Amino acid sequence: MAESSGLNVFVHSGNEHIGPVKFEELRKLFDEGKIDRASLIWYNGLTSWITLGDLPGFDRRAPIKTTDPTMPIPEDHLLMTLQSKQELIKKSDLRSEITKKSIRRSDMVYNKVVSQWMRADQHPETQMAFEPPPLPGTVKTKIQWIPWALLIVLGCSWFFWMMKNKNP
Repeated sequence: MAESSGLNVFVHSGNEHIGPVKFEELRKLFDEGKIDRASLIWYNGLTSWITLGDLPGFDRRAPIKTTDPTMPIPEDHLLMTLQSKQELIKKSDLRSEITKKSIRRSDMVYNKVVSQWMRADQHPETQMAFEPPPLPGTVKTKIQWIPWALLIVLGCSWFFWMMKNKNP
């Protein structure tokens, strides 16, 4: 097991390489938000990199502890649990926060309507922000069919003109 004292661990989180750090320092880095459950780790004895969430104590399947909201929630904000801290996030900032990776699918959002916590990718007001924007060139517009329609009309006109002016 990796929990042996003094074990050096290498961490890759986002674009940043951290380490070697002692195994005991992983919890501190996690609590400070410098790494998360999706961060890749490697230590001597592993044949490949694993995610931090694969280790006991960082288990991604473990329920996130949430409490009832202790603060009032303005209408244009959502209460979220990010890195085990409750924070108010403006609804208009959701897409940019997700893009910056400060909000993840597994973060919890308080649903005022039913008075319960939900995963961010399942909450009615945040799930749309996780859908990827359309790729450039994949959205068809009404104007794109016009050249083809003109080509067909011209082709048919030419065909009928040729048939009409054909020598007997």
